[in-house]
Formats: sequence, C-alpha cells, structure tokens
Amino acid sequence: MASIDINADYKKLQTEIESTKSYKDLKKQYDKSSKYVGDLFGPKLDSVSKSLSEFSGKTKAYQKKVKSQFDHLLDVNTSTGSKSLQYIKQKLIQTVKTSEPKIAKILFEEILTAIGCDQQQTYVADVPILISVGSVDLGGLLKIEPSSKSGKLLYEKKSLAYQSKPFSMNKGLYNITQSSNPYSVDNSAFYIGESKQDLFDIQYLDINPVTNVGGGWFKVTPKPRIANINLTDVDQNLVGQFVQDYYKTIKLFDGHNVYAWLVDFLTGAISIKRNESDAQIGDKAWLTLKIQRILGLCFDNRAEIDVSGNAKVSPSDGLDESFFELDGIELREIEQKITNVKNGVIEFVDCDTAKAPVNTEGLLDELEKMTYVKDEDFEKIAQQISANVIKPNSPNRPGFDFIDKDFIKQLINGLVGALLSPKVLLPIYVMIKAIGKTIDDTINTFEKFCKFFKNFSINLISKIGSIFIQELFNIIKKDIRNLVLSVIRDIKIEKGSKKAKLILKLTKIFLAVAELYKLVTDWRKCKSIVDELFNLIQLWKNRKKDLNEIPYPLLYAAKLLDGYSETRAFIGTIEELQKIGVPTGPMPDGSPNLTVLSIFSQLKASASEENLNGKVEVAIGPLTITPSGFTLPASAGGKKF
Repeated sequence: MASIDINADYKKLQTEIESTKSYKDLKKQYDKSSKYVGDLFGPKLDSVSKSLSEFSGKTKAYQKKVKSQFDHLLDVNTSTGSKSLQYIKQKLIQTVKTSEPKIAKILFEEILTAIGCDQQQTYVADVPILISVGSVDLGGLLKIEPSSKSGKLLYEKKSLAYQSKPFSMNKGLYNITQSSNPYSVDNSAFYIGESKQDLFDIQYLDINPVTNVGGGWFKVTPKPRIANINLTDVDQNLVGQFVQDYYKTIKLFDGHNVYAWLVDFLTGAISIKRNESDAQIGDKAWLTLKIQRILGLCFDNRAEIDVSGNAKVSPSDGLDESFFELDGIELREIEQKITNVKNGVIEFVDCDTAKAPVNTEGLLDELEKMTYVKDEDFEKIAQQISANVIKPNSPNRPGFDFIDKDFIKQLINGLVGALLSPKVLLPIYVMIKAIGKTIDDTINTFEKFCKFFKNFSINLISKIGSIFIQELFNIIKKDIRNLVLSVIRDIKIEKGSKKAKLILKLTKIFLAVAELYKLVTDWRKCKSIVDELFNLIQLWKNRKKDLNEIPYPLLYAAKLLDGYSETRAFIGTIEELQKIGVPTGPMPDGSPNLTVLSIFSQLKASASEENLNGKVEVAIGPLTITPSGFTLPASAGGKKF
C-alpha cells in the first residue's frame, strides 16, 4: 500500500536510524563507564548529570517547508552519522565530474519532447530563423566579456578555436554578438557538426528585420544534410540527427561553471561583482526555489505527481503554470535574498547565527583557480571553496557543517544553472521554429522559460537531481547496513550469553532434583519431548476453536519469537526519549550521558533477573485422549526467555 505522506516516511526512517545509532553510541559509553566506574563517579558527576524534567518539552519546532528528496536524504545521512558532510561533498563533487554522459542522454530525450517531435521529424533547411538573444541567454552571459573575472568563471575553459572539438560555443556566440558578419564569413565555413556536415550559419542582428523589435537577435539558417546512401529516406533533414550532431560538438558544461553558478546561488558573489539588478538577482532566487520544488516531486507509478510529499494531489497541483507560481513565503524569501546580496551578506537556513559577510573577492579568486589547474587538482579546489564563503575572522561565522550542508544542497542548482546556457538552449529554439512551430520571443528569464517549457524543466531538473539522489542513497544504504549489522551482532552476543547462563542454572536445578528422585531407574522408558510435541500438534488439529482463546497454531508459532532483548528495549526507549526532546547523546563536555545510561542499566538488570529467576506457571485444562475419556486439569511450569 502506498504511503500517504512521504515526509512522514522519511521522518519515521530518520527516527529509527537515530535511535539505533544512539544505542550504539550509548552502548560504547555504557561499556566504558562499566570499566572506569571510579572515574565516572568523580567530581564531575554533579556537573554532567541532568534530570529528564530539564529536557522535557524542548523539541525543535517543526518548520512547514517543502523538503526535496535530496534534503531528506541529507537529513538521514546526518542521522546515520557514519559519513561526514566532507565525505558526502567529496563524493558528490566526483558525481558532477562523471555525470555529463548521463545528462547528455537525458537532455537529448527531453529536447525532442520539448520540440514536440520524434527523431524522424524533418525540418526546413536554408530558411533563416530569427531567435531573440534574450531567449537563449537567460542568465545574461553574453553581456559579459569572456576575459573578465566573471567571464572566466562562466564561459568555457577551452580557448576559442573554430571547428575544434569540443567547441567553446558560448565564447563563439559572444564573438558573434560583437560582429556584424555571419559565422560563415568570419570563419570561412558554416558551423559543422560531429558528422562533418554543415549544420547552420548564424549572424547577430540588433533589430529584428521582420518586426523591427530591438534587443538583439540571432539569425540562424539550418543547412540541408547530405543524403546517406545507406538510408532509403530522400530527405535527410531530421531533427534528431541535427540535435545529436550539434551536441556532440560541444561540452555541455565545464566543472568550474557549475561551481561558479553554485557560489552565485549560495552567496550572490558573481551578482555582486556584476552589479546585477534586483530583477536579475530575484530571477536566480526564483530558479533555486523552483528547483527545490521540482526535486520535492515524487514520480510514483500513477498519473498524478506528488507535490509537497503528499501521495494524492488535487488537479490544480498538476503540471500547469500554477506549479511555478510563488506563495507568500517564497516571495518574502526572494525579497530577503535580494537584500542579502545587495548588502553582501549570507544567512544559512539551518543556522540561527546572525548574517555573515560574504568573502566575495576570496571566493572569486578560488573559483578562478579552477580555470588554470589540471584535472587531478580540480577536485581539491572544489572541496576548499566552502571554506572561503565567509570573510576571515568574521564574528558571525557559522560552523563548517552549516556551510558544507548548504554547499551540497546547491550542487544540483549549480549544475542546472551551468546547463541552461546559450549554447545548450540555442538548438531548442532553432528546431522548434524550423519545423514550423511558433514560440514566444519575449522569453528572457528563468521564470518565463520554466513556465513556457514546463515539462522540459520539470523532467530535466528532476532527472538531474535523481543522479545525485542515487549517489547519496547508495552512501546512506551502506551506512544503514553497517549500523543494522552491528546491532544484530550485539543482540546475538546478548542472546548467547543469556542462554548460556540460563542453561547452566537449569542444569544445576535439574541435577539437584534428579538426586532427590532416584526412584526413576530407567529414563529410556519416557517418551521423548519431540514425540510428545508431535502428538500435541496432532490433537490441536481436531480441536474446535474457542473464540475467547488464541488459536493453538498461533500459540505454537510463538516459539519462533526471538525473545526479550534489552538492546531492542533500550533502542525503543531512546526513540521515545527523542520524541519528547530528551537529549540522548553525550553531554556538552563530551562526558557520558548518565541519565540515559542509568536507564540502560535498569533494563539490563531487569532482563538479567527475569532471565535467571523468572518463571511461568500455566493452567492446563482437560485434554481429549480417547472418545471415552479426558485427562484431569493440571498445572505446568515453564521459563520465559
């Protein structure tokens, strides 16, 4: 049965992991305390032990905010605690590096869907197409000079060399905006695809010659493809071939582009350097909020898509433009983001510290290093970026965990920002118009783009997010597996110890009783326990069911139960304590939490007493023997284990 609330599932998962992990930590403290009891009850006792009443009711208030699957998994990782945020950051940085082939496949599939065709759809060649520069340049990249400090971070690392592979197309498009000539004139050739065939010619115009609208326009002329003699189709101008041929000539994104966008989303450092307007900063803030909302979708096997973690949604929450509208809280978040960027400060969602000043120049310097270092040193610099977010010696500097967590959360955003660049978006517009469809030429922001290309935006972003979610899931799965195995190991050891003690005590009792009853001379005449149980099993099959009693088969099934475990009882106790806000970890000074450890001692003592001295007395009613008689009622003794 499907869950009603995915958020509740994650919360339950996190609670169970936290209580299990707390058990392991407290078990270590317990073992250590048992060895060093003299030191433990020294002068520090009064200062480190606290009553439960002091902590009651101090749970953190629940914040009503949509969490993405990625956020949930980060929280779960915090609960498992085996992998630090530094380790998670390292693994996800490696994921950025290895993700391009997967993203290229995703992008190709989603572009064909966005264009509204399949790979066999044909386009019209040698007919000029006019595309607004703003439509493909959502972040204003082509307004930046590539050799400027910001330009080095946002353009490709590779120098511009025509007809080279991969071709630095964003730099090429910038150069086109600085020239009045077509690409074919400046480079003595059309733009050539991976197949060595001509793909298109492109020229920059200040004014649209058809509508007289200014703002900058690309005049793109798709070229006819040469017929392939191995194919029967005469017309080889296929959309799928054009798109694939083009994308194989470029690199979708460079690593340093991802981190430049990440840093800008996180701190606004590049926006500050570029002196961007409120509208530009707000549009980027809008994109990060919508990425968060998209990553919060649950694509289950049904027609509806989950919003905010609910398993069933109303029709108004479907894939329409309302999905991208802002609520009051989000509007205030965007306003606050604009204010923070303008003031050069940053605040962290999970941190209660005051706003801290952004180390703008230091961050830009670190990012610039990425454009010079070799691939083997790139990852090291990427990991160091978060250490330079806040100005050195800032009095409001939060802990590195807060910075690293926000850095990790922005990784997907940075990748999306780097991907939505002019060179990636250009063929979408070209092919839409080349197959005779119309498109709004006023699209010039991330918000307008996502609203117009609703399905494309949602599918692309969610599938990119899934790459990182899978990596994070695999890390957490290993942690949980190790955690569970360690608890099972403890329970096994515990059960073995209990059983050994019980057998020893029962053996002593049995020998003592046997010494008293020497009238029994030949124990071989007694039926075996196995035979007795077998006969008993045959009897209950023929017995009429008493609705007021537990059916006999279920009582016999109780034999399969594992028995009482103080480990499980303690984990359950920890979970209940955490529900009411009682701290179960070590004390602030690192000393053991004696209050919680004392509960464990009580559970162990109670379990030991029950194990060694507890007994069970059972009343046995008359049992049918033959059609002519019954046994007499009797009592029996046993042992609960």
